Amino acid sequence: NARRRDVDMISSQLSEKQELTLRESIDESRFEAGFCEFHGWFTAGIKSTDGTGSRWFSGCPRCLAETKIKKLFGQSMIPKRFADKNFEGYEATEKGQYQALKSCLDFAQELKTDWFSGKTLLLIGTPGTGKTHLACAVGHEAMQLGRTVLYTTVTRLLEDIKSSWNDKDRSVKNIIARYVSVDLLIMDEIGAFRGISEREKDYLFEVINARYEQMKPMIAVSNL
Repeated sequence: NARRRDVDMISSQLSEKQELTLRESIDESRFEAGFCEFHGWFTAGIKSTDGTGSRWFSGCPRCLAETKIKKLFGQSMIPKRFADKNFEGYEATEKGQYQALKSCLDFAQELKTDWFSGKTLLLIGTPGTGKTHLACAVGHEAMQLGRTVLYTTVTRLLEDIKSSWNDKDRSVKNIIARYVSVDLLIMDEIGAFRGISEREKDYLFEVINARYEQMKPMIAVSNL
């Protein structure tokens, strides 16, 4: 118990020292300091030099970033099963899985340095090898960069388009635009398009081709 108290005391002192260092790093001759109960001190505003009053920022930048990421995730349609999937949690046991993991890590890294490379990452393999896990892990990395992500299956995409045929408030053009406009599109179950009509193939081509022309990245997932 005594040792535990010593550890807690040292941790508390370190935390206070870190907060003090952050506090001292803010130039109070020019900036207003703010304190967040979760993330500590931050620059909260710019002091006025002409007597018009300080110009305040929106709040803790880390809280704002976390809120934005949560919003992006809510819009991404990533399934609940893959909501918390990341690269660290992927368990590779075979050579092909290690290669897939490396390809996804490289793809995610490239998105950080050259988003509009217009590349498509194709993940093909047998069911249950973690392809969707890896695709969603890339999606999470993209959202950390503040990018919009949309996950869909080919079946869902086509059903979404067909649902507009008898809906005067929705048009095929607008639905296709939704899939084209997002920064990163994850399209799962690519092999499921076998047997679809020529009209549906045209819609699918329109989405893929538009993203290609606009040099927007995409991840395509398919079973063997």
